Amino acid sequence: ILCSFDLLPGSLCCAIKEVVNKDVLLPCIVGEGGAMHLADVTVNWQDSETQEIVHSFYHSKDHLEHQGERFRGRTQLFPQEFSKGNASLLLKRLTLNDTGNYSCHAFLYDEMLPSEHVVQISVSGTPYWNPPL
Repeated sequence: ILCSFDLLPGSLCCAIKEVVNKDVLLPCIVGEGGAMHLADVTVNWQDSETQEIVHSFYHSKDHLEHQGERFRGRTQLFPQEFSKGNASLLLKRLTLNDTGNYSCHAFLYDEMLPSEHVVQISVSGTPYWNPPL
């Protein structure tokens, strides 16, 4: 995993290589600071190419009604980590279709500028070879 969080907003901050059926944590660290009120926190993860919603959190809870069908039941945020500037997303049971770029738009603190981070995932097939019978 190659990650850097000192880049300009919207630039690629992380490249992850993983295999199908694994779970992966997509990092989104926006830094600590300022007062945080859970009711004002907004975190939105999207597929960068299709703009499909991967996971949304606002008004103190997850809002999955607009979540893309292929992500249903496979995503998790960690609200207990928001106060530490952590809006990372757990994407479960990777598929080959999960390969691509994902953007995290996070607004965690009062008077904080909205932050955007892009994570690239490359998913490959099974990690072992099955000899033919």
